[in-house]
Amino acid sequence: MCMGLKSSCDFIGLPVISIDDSREVGSVKALVIDFANAVVCAIAVEGDYWFDPPRVVPFSAIQGIGDAAVTIQDTGSLVPLSSIPEVEEQARANVRVRGVRVFTDTGAQVGTVSEFLIDCETGYLVGFDIPSGSELIRVPRERLISLGQHVMVIRDMEGDDACGTGMSAESAARLHSGPIGTPSAAHTASSTAGSGLSEAFSAARETFLVGRTAAATIRTDDGIVIIHEGDDITPDTIASAKSAGRFEQLVNTVKARKVEHNG
Repeated sequence: MCMGLKSSCDFIGLPVISIDDSREVGSVKALVIDFANAVVCAIAVEGDYWFDPPRVVPFSAIQGIGDAAVTIQDTGSLVPLSSIPEVEEQARANVRVRGVRVFTDTGAQVGTVSEFLIDCETGYLVGFDIPSGSELIRVPRERLISLGQHVMVIRDMEGDDACGTGMSAESAARLHSGPIGTPSAAHTASSTAGSGLSEAFSAARETFLVGRTAAATIRTDDGIVIIHEGDDITPDTIASAKSAGRFEQLVNTVKARKVEHNG
């Protein structure tokens, strides 16, 4: 998984590669954005034929995001849009972010978003570029109060040098990536791409996990083994992990194995 930032336009057109099947299954057609949480919840994948039904890859199922491609473990990660109703709802909302008008909480109009940056690890929208005359303002996520289909509201920028022009790559990498208005809750939505999508993504992630191999042994607080390293994950494994509060650990150990596999 790419650990850096990527402009939204750099995603579009990237081939989507299935690792296990050793083939290209399509290309990134669009980003599906949960605007309430300002996070990419899935990527829409364009197939070989115009009549192919809409398909998506939940962001949590992406294995790698590079300059040349997006990778998934296998074709099972690519699912019909209609199979995840809450993602379908976000897709139909058609939130593009680019072109959204930006206002401050004090009532000033800042401009219009021309581009935005995405954290490749979490899917969070972490920076927004707004042309202003001959300058380019880059607004970090920590200033974001709310994001809608047509309007974004940010905290007043007056007197703050962080949103000036010519921001370096190092500065961009330090952009805050917590949820809107609640930095202390940074991990509550990262795995499921937004709390509003939790039920749909929980089901999708469970389906995705079944049959995968655990890269480490996972135990309960009492030391009882939930799954041994090298064992295949079953629905019973998932139920036990969730009951013991170890579901995220189970997800992460599978991801760790896949990253190793990718070299």
